[in-house]
Amino acid sequence: MKVLTDTQVRILSFVHCCELGGDNPTQRQLEAWIKLPSPQRSGVLAVLDSMHESFNRATCGHAAEPHVQHALKCDWLVNRGGKLALTPTGRALLKGSEKLLNQIDSSEVVVLDATDPLAYTKLIGTLASYGHGMLVDPYLGLEDLDRIVQGTSLERIVVSSAKSQQKVRAMAAAYLSDLDNNRAVELRQSSDVHDRVVVTDDSKVFTLGTSLNGIGKKTTILSPVPEPAATSLAKHYACLWQNADPVKLPHAADDDLTDGVEPAHVVRDIQ
Repeated sequence: MKVLTDTQVRILSFVHCCELGGDNPTQRQLEAWIKLPSPQRSGVLAVLDSMHESFNRATCGHAAEPHVQHALKCDWLVNRGGKLALTPTGRALLKGSEKLLNQIDSSEVVVLDATDPLAYTKLIGTLASYGHGMLVDPYLGLEDLDRIVQGTSLERIVVSSAKSQQKVRAMAAAYLSDLDNNRAVELRQSSDVHDRVVVTDDSKVFTLGTSLNGIGKKTTILSPVPEPAATSLAKHYACLWQNADPVKLPHAADDDLTDGVEPAHVVRDIQ
């Protein structure tokens, strides 16, 4: 829920920033900054800025001064000898608005109930809505890989490099090599993967409580990670992807990895 307008947040933030720096702005300084937060441009850009400002005033119906006056009347700001300062209420509002911005929207949390026969379908549909990105799942199975490929736009997948997963990785590589050119998915392996995570191309991060092969067997949730943790995790997994090793097709000498079954058709045979 949004309590303060963008302009109100900017006003309180500007005063707070000045206070942190050791000074308090005058009302004239605050109003001047609200009207012109960046240096004045010239030529065509100045005309565009003027048109943009006129449009904002016409559509929003607010100039800078009424906003400042409103903050003073609401006791969010106080004028002390010509200098503006945040009141306890104004400070609490600013702090609360920042918390609201970082608060997880409960509607984005997807519950995947073990008793729900459509839990897996719900998961794939949600992952599809995220668009392009990366899936990290240490124990991703072949059938799960096929559903990701066929039902989502995720194109980067990281799995565990554990020896116990060697056979699954080999068959997965063979399956991906047989894909249509219109669906390119790259599979990499790393010893540093432990959690199940989805990172979208716009750096949104979601955590999944269990591997995909556990969906429908265990109740879990798919949940968004709030800022600033999301940005930090997105950078971490971008680095992990860069350092992960590509999963390659097995050599002829490694035929025992697939037990005589042609890997490219394993998933199709399962369905």
